[in-house]
Order: sequence, then C-alpha cells, then structure tokens
Amino acid sequence: MGERGCGSRTSPSLTTTPCTEGVTCAPYRGGAVVVFEANIIRALTARLDTGGKAPEYGTLSVSFGATEFSSPLNASGEFYFEDLPPGDHPGTASWSGRTCRATIHMPDKAPPLTDAGVVACVEEPQDRGTGAPGAK
Repeated sequence: MGERGCGSRTSPSLTTTPCTEGVTCAPYRGGAVVVFEANIIRALTARLDTGGKAPEYGTLSVSFGATEFSSPLNASGEFYFEDLPPGDHPGTASWSGRTCRATIHMPDKAPPLTDAGVVACVEEPQDRGTGAPGAK
C-alpha cells in the first residue's frame, strides 16, 4: 500500500502539487498507476536599482489587470514573483517612506526560474515638509 499527500518531498522544487492524495493497493505481482497533478512554476527574480541606496526591506507591487502581485524586498532590493504573466508590467516599490517606479519584464516562454538581473527603479520626489511621495 502506498500513500502520498500534499507537500511531498519527492516533487521537484519548481513545481506545485495541489492538495491531493492517493491510496493504492496492488495485487501480488501486480502494479498500479496513480497520477498526481503538478503545475510548473514560472518564477522571476531580480534586484531594483534606484541609482543610490537599495530600496531595502520594502515591498514591490505589480498589477496585471485586476490581479496584484506583491513581493518583499530584501536588504539588497531583491524581489521574487511566481506566475507573473509574460510582458511588461508597471511596478511600484515602497520602503522607508519612499517610492520608486519600475517596469518588470517577464519573458514569454521563460524557463522555470528567470533572473532578470538589475531593474532600474526611478524614485519619486518627496515633499520635505511631510515626507510623502509627490506631496506639494
């Protein structure tokens, strides 16, 4: 008797396995085939560059239609998205009361993990009185 559930360690790291499980009982000298659905993940990673200090410990948000994708930024301004649709997507990064805008490009027919390298992010001016981006 064999059993396999969600989060199995036997699945490759760039796939997701929906919560399913199967139980089989094969006859003596027999066999069984159990099919498990797996979805390939298309991941994108890169680092934002503002032309100065990295946008550290913030958030990068990208919208595609009605869907919003969000990723935390690490100390180097690196981010990670899964299943971002192919194309150019406007993104906004926010950190320490500052914001910048970037275009995130997800290639068509990308491999499971794409490293986009360094992505330019143009910082928005801040009002010195309030510290709010673009305030006048």
